[in-house]
Amino acid sequence: MFIGGRVNDNINQYSLSTAFSVSTASYDSISFNISSQEGGLSGCVFNSDGSKMYVSGGGSDSVHEYSSSGLIGATGYHPVHTTSSTDTTYWTDINSMTADQNAGDGEVYYAISTDDRTTWTVIDNTDGERDIVRNNAGTWQYNSNGTYASETWVNGATNTELATLAEAMEGAASVTGYSLSTASYDSVSLAVSDNLTSIFFKPDGTKMYAIGSTNDTVYEYGLSSAFDLSTATLNGNTFSVSAQSGFVPSLVFKSDGTKMYALGGGSVFQYSLSTAWDVSTASYDSKSLSVSSQDSNSSGIWFKSDGTEMYMCGFTNDSIFQYNLSTPWDVSSGSYASISFDMSATSTQPRNMYFDSTGTILFLADTANPDKVFKFVLSTAWDITTISFSSSLDVSAQAAKAVGISLNADGTKMYVADSENTNTVYQYSTTTATYPNQMDKTQLDAVTDPNHIALGDDLDLAIIFNMTSGSTVPSSDGVAINYDANVLNKGAVLGTDYDFDAPAQDSVRITALAGNNLKVRVV
Repeated sequence: MFIGGRVNDNINQYSLSTAFSVSTASYDSISFNISSQEGGLSGCVFNSDGSKMYVSGGGSDSVHEYSSSGLIGATGYHPVHTTSSTDTTYWTDINSMTADQNAGDGEVYYAISTDDRTTWTVIDNTDGERDIVRNNAGTWQYNSNGTYASETWVNGATNTELATLAEAMEGAASVTGYSLSTASYDSVSLAVSDNLTSIFFKPDGTKMYAIGSTNDTVYEYGLSSAFDLSTATLNGNTFSVSAQSGFVPSLVFKSDGTKMYALGGGSVFQYSLSTAWDVSTASYDSKSLSVSSQDSNSSGIWFKSDGTEMYMCGFTNDSIFQYNLSTPWDVSSGSYASISFDMSATSTQPRNMYFDSTGTILFLADTANPDKVFKFVLSTAWDITTISFSSSLDVSAQAAKAVGISLNADGTKMYVADSENTNTVYQYSTTTATYPNQMDKTQLDAVTDPNHIALGDDLDLAIIFNMTSGSTVPSSDGVAINYDANVLNKGAVLGTDYDFDAPAQDSVRITALAGNNLKVRVV
């Protein structure tokens, strides 16, 4: 929004967080003074793309024109499309339409129509097609389902062709978890009283367990809203493991909550809970497994989902070691499998780890990089020899010493325990969104004609700009597909009447092969 004032002859710029709602306006601290040209400012207007500004004033009774290309530019999706269909009968590949594009500070997406814009289609050459349609009642709709496999039709909020194209670009988001590359801190945390070393969540997210090195006690927290740390409170259930170990860097539970395992002093100790997930009912099973021969500073443990294998990490050798349990969930039946994986190329102080339920994703907390969380993938489930690095997240802005890590069941939330100073658990969102209605240049170029496109005389192209900020107006010449294939192929025949070649990068040559009155039409 732009407001002119007569007192100082300034035009002031405002941003509206909700479009056209002046109650959401805030001053951008940007203004433009016209006093050098005009006094008594009385009017201001822009052309349609904001590149020109026109100002009138009472001083000279004149209208002044200004270039203002940097002043405005709305964010969001802005579709345009061809107004006359193009003949594609003789085309061999649609990617000639997208040879060049410049998205400014945003992205450019596409949609195509082969029925005179009755429907629009976005294409992924691998997954298939998704439509934006005008139904029999004339209402524009788009598929809002997050996958290509099914359809959920939603009416456009504003029942116009371009508005529905814009909405479709973000109206089918598919959100997946376990993503560190797009992770963000939720500004949600929970302070604990002990010097934190490890955390663990009940699979349904209604309980969290924490252990520290001061009291060597397991504390149980109840969460009134699953996996929401802001709703966590101590419920009074505790259990001390000090009789077995004076320092416990890692704590895990069996998937049904009837067994608990504490790593300490180079051994893993096993406990039974007479009431599942109630640590106040825990008792030592007099069963343990020594892991000190593999690493004298063992710092984290995890179990395969069926309890037949256990994994341990340590920061003396910076490795993960695998153990076999002949009786599932019974550590006294465990033995070193002589299988390990060196993590030192990535992690030099691994403190705790977390495997997803499939055994194909591994998260590791590390205190030396500084304070990062690492994500690894396993090409073969539960086989640590197939581990490869995927991504990382620096959590040092929150955690001074990241020692504990846990995630919720679908990997959309991650929790990091800090043992330095704050003794706090921090909550992160670890999601990434994919938008199957967004056909980008790569997808459009990959379309194999005519498998997806009915070649003929009725092709339209829509260009949808997505501006991420209002500072730059994007542009694209991808919409310039207005050549007539029939005209280009009418008359002389290539190879019979003439030859066509490019003798240089900046030259083309047409050579007549017959004594005809050869004419060239450039369109």
